[in-house]
Amino acid sequence: MKTFLPLALLLSAGPLAADCPPDAPLSADIYVLHEDGDYTRYRPAGEGIVSALIFDLESGASPAERLLAGGVFEVLWSEEGVPDARTRYRTALSELLPLVPETEFEVEAVVTYESETPDDPKDVVTVEEALRLTTGASGTLEIGACTYAAFPFTVTFLRNGEDEHAYHGSYLPGIGIEIYRGFSEFRGDLGRVDVETLSISLSAPAGWSGAR
Repeated sequence: MKTFLPLALLLSAGPLAADCPPDAPLSADIYVLHEDGDYTRYRPAGEGIVSALIFDLESGASPAERLLAGGVFEVLWSEEGVPDARTRYRTALSELLPLVPETEFEVEAVVTYESETPDDPKDVVTVEEALRLTTGASGTLEIGACTYAAFPFTVTFLRNGEDEHAYHGSYLPGIGIEIYRGFSEFRGDLGRVDVETLSISLSAPAGWSGAR
Protein backbone atom coordinates (compact mmCIF):
# COMPACT_ATOMS: atom_id res chain seq x y z
CA MET A 1 0.00 0.00 0.00
CA LYS A 2 1.29 3.51 -0.83
CA THR A 3 0.94 6.22 1.76
CA PHE A 4 2.38 9.70 2.17
CA LEU A 5 3.72 10.44 5.64
CA PRO A 6 4.85 13.71 7.25
CA LEU A 7 8.46 14.47 6.35
CA ALA A 8 9.44 14.43 10.04
CA LEU A 9 8.75 10.71 10.17
CA LEU A 10 11.53 10.05 7.67
CA LEU A 11 14.12 10.34 10.43
CA SER A 12 12.36 7.74 12.56
CA ALA A 13 11.76 5.21 9.80
CA GLY A 14 13.29 1.80 10.29
CA PRO A 15 16.06 0.34 8.12
CA LEU A 16 15.19 -0.51 4.55
CA ALA A 17 14.96 -4.10 3.41
CA ALA A 18 18.18 -5.43 1.87
CA ASP A 19 16.86 -5.26 -1.68
CA CYS A 20 15.42 -1.74 -1.45
CA PRO A 21 17.20 0.62 -3.83
CA PRO A 22 19.09 3.32 -1.91
CA ASP A 23 17.55 6.79 -1.72
CA ALA A 24 20.46 8.14 -3.76
CA PRO A 25 21.07 9.15 -7.40
CA LEU A 26 20.14 6.37 -9.81
CA SER A 27 23.23 4.31 -10.64
CA ALA A 28 21.84 0.81 -11.27
CA ASP A 29 18.66 -0.76 -12.62
CA ILE A 30 15.54 -0.44 -10.45
CA TYR A 31 12.38 -2.50 -11.01
CA VAL A 32 8.94 -1.25 -9.95
CA LEU A 33 5.82 -3.45 -10.04
CA HIS A 34 2.36 -1.90 -10.46
CA GLU A 35 -0.97 -3.48 -9.55
CA ASP A 36 -1.97 -3.78 -13.22
CA GLY A 37 0.90 -6.25 -13.74
CA ASP A 38 3.21 -3.81 -15.51
CA TYR A 39 6.82 -3.43 -14.46
CA THR A 40 8.92 -0.34 -15.02
CA ARG A 41 12.68 -0.73 -15.18
CA TYR A 42 14.56 2.51 -14.50
CA ARG A 43 18.10 2.82 -15.87
CA PRO A 44 20.45 5.82 -16.08
CA ALA A 45 20.91 6.77 -19.74
CA GLY A 46 23.47 9.56 -19.35
CA GLU A 47 23.35 13.36 -19.47
CA GLY A 48 20.54 13.57 -16.91
CA ILE A 49 18.27 11.19 -18.83
CA VAL A 50 16.51 8.20 -17.27
CA SER A 51 15.26 5.26 -19.34
CA ALA A 52 11.91 3.92 -18.11
CA LEU A 53 11.20 0.59 -19.82
CA ILE A 54 7.58 -0.57 -19.34
CA PHE A 55 6.86 -4.27 -19.75
CA ASP A 56 4.36 -6.98 -18.82
CA LEU A 57 5.90 -10.42 -18.30
CA GLU A 58 2.54 -12.23 -18.37
CA SER A 59 1.35 -10.90 -21.72
CA GLY A 60 4.72 -11.13 -23.41
CA ALA A 61 3.99 -7.88 -25.25
CA SER A 62 6.95 -5.90 -26.55
CA PRO A 63 8.06 -3.26 -24.05
CA ALA A 64 7.63 0.47 -24.46
CA GLU A 65 10.33 2.89 -23.41
CA ARG A 66 10.21 6.48 -22.17
CA LEU A 67 13.32 8.65 -21.98
CA LEU A 68 12.83 11.14 -19.15
CA ALA A 69 14.90 14.29 -18.65
CA GLY A 70 15.51 14.71 -14.95
CA GLY A 71 13.54 11.49 -14.48
CA VAL A 72 10.24 13.26 -15.19
CA PHE A 73 10.03 15.20 -18.50
CA GLU A 74 9.42 12.81 -21.39
CA VAL A 75 11.62 13.53 -24.41
CA LEU A 76 11.16 10.26 -26.33
CA TRP A 77 8.58 7.45 -26.45
CA SER A 78 9.49 4.24 -28.27
CA GLU A 79 7.45 1.15 -29.14
CA GLU A 80 9.17 -2.17 -29.85
CA GLY A 81 12.50 -0.37 -29.91
CA VAL A 82 11.37 2.09 -32.60
CA PRO A 83 11.03 5.82 -31.77
CA ASP A 84 7.37 6.85 -31.93
CA ALA A 85 7.13 10.35 -30.43
CA ARG A 86 9.76 12.99 -29.68
CA THR A 87 9.00 15.94 -27.39
CA ARG A 88 10.79 19.27 -27.43
CA TYR A 89 10.02 21.86 -24.75
CA ARG A 90 9.98 25.58 -25.56
CA THR A 91 11.44 26.32 -22.12
CA ALA A 92 14.94 25.03 -21.43
CA LEU A 93 14.62 22.04 -19.12
CA SER A 94 17.58 23.35 -17.13
CA GLU A 95 15.21 26.11 -15.95
CA LEU A 96 12.60 23.56 -14.79
CA LEU A 97 14.89 21.01 -13.15
CA PRO A 98 15.38 19.75 -10.59
CA LEU A 99 11.70 19.32 -9.81
CA VAL A 100 10.81 20.82 -6.43
CA PRO A 101 7.78 20.44 -4.13
CA GLU A 102 4.89 22.87 -3.81
CA THR A 103 5.18 24.60 -7.15
CA GLU A 104 3.12 25.08 -10.32
CA PHE A 105 4.10 26.16 -13.81
CA GLU A 106 3.05 25.78 -17.43
CA VAL A 107 5.30 24.85 -20.33
CA GLU A 108 4.70 24.55 -24.06
CA ALA A 109 5.92 21.50 -25.94
CA VAL A 110 6.16 20.35 -29.54
CA VAL A 111 5.55 16.63 -30.06
CA THR A 112 6.65 14.98 -33.30
CA TYR A 113 5.07 11.62 -34.04
CA GLU A 114 7.38 9.58 -36.23
CA SER A 115 6.39 8.00 -39.51
CA GLU A 116 5.16 4.41 -39.35
CA THR A 117 6.61 4.00 -42.83
CA PRO A 118 10.41 4.28 -42.82
CA ASP A 119 11.79 7.20 -44.85
CA ASP A 120 8.28 8.54 -45.60
CA PRO A 121 8.15 12.09 -44.20
CA LYS A 122 4.48 12.46 -45.18
CA ASP A 123 3.48 10.33 -42.18
CA VAL A 124 5.24 12.61 -39.68
CA VAL A 125 2.78 14.61 -37.54
CA THR A 126 3.75 17.53 -35.31
CA VAL A 127 1.45 18.70 -32.50
CA GLU A 128 1.84 21.63 -30.11
CA GLU A 129 0.81 21.00 -26.51
CA ALA A 130 0.53 22.99 -23.31
CA LEU A 131 1.31 21.27 -20.03
CA ARG A 132 0.71 22.40 -16.47
CA LEU A 133 2.85 20.73 -13.82
CA THR A 134 1.78 20.93 -10.17
CA THR A 135 3.72 19.45 -7.25
CA GLY A 136 2.60 18.80 -3.69
CA ALA A 137 4.27 18.93 -0.28
CA SER A 138 7.33 16.88 0.64
CA GLY A 139 6.77 13.72 2.61
CA THR A 140 7.74 10.09 2.40
CA LEU A 141 6.48 7.33 0.17
CA GLU A 142 6.21 3.70 1.29
CA ILE A 143 6.42 1.01 -1.40
CA GLY A 144 6.27 -2.39 0.24
CA ALA A 145 9.09 -2.48 2.81
CA CYS A 146 10.90 0.49 1.24
CA THR A 147 10.56 4.14 2.26
CA TYR A 148 11.68 7.20 0.30
CA ALA A 149 11.56 10.97 0.49
CA ALA A 150 8.95 11.94 -2.11
CA PHE A 151 6.29 14.40 -3.20
CA PRO A 152 3.25 13.99 -5.49
CA PHE A 153 2.95 15.69 -8.84
CA THR A 154 0.42 16.02 -11.65
CA VAL A 155 1.03 16.87 -15.30
CA THR A 156 -2.16 18.23 -16.89
CA PHE A 157 -2.40 18.38 -20.67
CA LEU A 158 -4.35 21.34 -22.03
CA ARG A 159 -6.18 21.77 -25.32
CA ASN A 160 -7.57 25.15 -26.34
CA GLY A 161 -6.87 26.36 -22.83
CA GLU A 162 -8.99 23.64 -21.17
CA ASP A 163 -7.87 20.64 -19.13
CA GLU A 164 -8.05 17.47 -21.23
CA HIS A 165 -6.27 14.72 -19.31
CA ALA A 166 -3.66 14.37 -16.58
CA TYR A 167 -0.84 12.07 -15.49
CA HIS A 168 -0.33 11.53 -11.75
CA GLY A 169 2.91 10.44 -10.15
CA SER A 170 5.22 10.59 -7.17
CA TYR A 171 8.68 12.08 -7.58
CA LEU A 172 11.59 10.62 -5.61
CA PRO A 173 14.15 13.45 -5.55
CA GLY A 174 16.86 11.36 -3.91
CA ILE A 175 16.87 8.85 -6.78
CA GLY A 176 15.69 11.28 -9.44
CA ILE A 177 12.78 9.24 -10.84
CA GLU A 178 9.00 9.46 -11.03
CA ILE A 179 6.65 6.66 -10.00
CA TYR A 180 3.42 6.35 -11.99
CA ARG A 181 0.26 6.66 -9.84
CA GLY A 182 -2.58 6.98 -12.32
CA PHE A 183 -4.37 9.30 -14.73
CA SER A 184 -7.44 11.50 -15.09
CA GLU A 185 -9.74 12.16 -18.03
CA PHE A 186 -11.65 15.44 -17.86
CA ARG A 187 -13.88 14.80 -20.87
CA GLY A 188 -16.30 11.94 -20.46
CA ASP A 189 -17.21 9.80 -17.47
CA LEU A 190 -13.94 8.03 -16.71
CA GLY A 191 -12.63 10.53 -14.17
CA ARG A 192 -9.54 9.57 -12.17
CA VAL A 193 -7.97 6.10 -12.17
CA ASP A 194 -5.36 5.35 -9.49
CA VAL A 195 -2.70 2.67 -9.93
CA GLU A 196 -1.08 1.20 -6.83
CA THR A 197 2.65 0.51 -6.69
CA LEU A 198 3.32 -2.91 -5.15
CA SER A 199 7.10 -3.19 -4.96
CA ILE A 200 10.44 -1.59 -5.79
CA SER A 201 13.61 -3.62 -6.05
CA LEU A 202 17.18 -3.83 -7.32
CA SER A 203 16.46 -7.39 -8.45
CA ALA A 204 14.92 -8.19 -11.84
CA PRO A 205 11.61 -10.12 -11.64
CA ALA A 206 11.52 -13.84 -12.32
CA GLY A 207 11.19 -14.43 -16.03
CA TRP A 208 12.93 -11.21 -17.00
CA SER A 209 15.28 -11.99 -19.89
CA GLY A 210 17.58 -9.06 -19.35
CA ALA A 211 16.95 -7.87 -22.88
CA ARG A 212 17.55 -4.22 -23.72
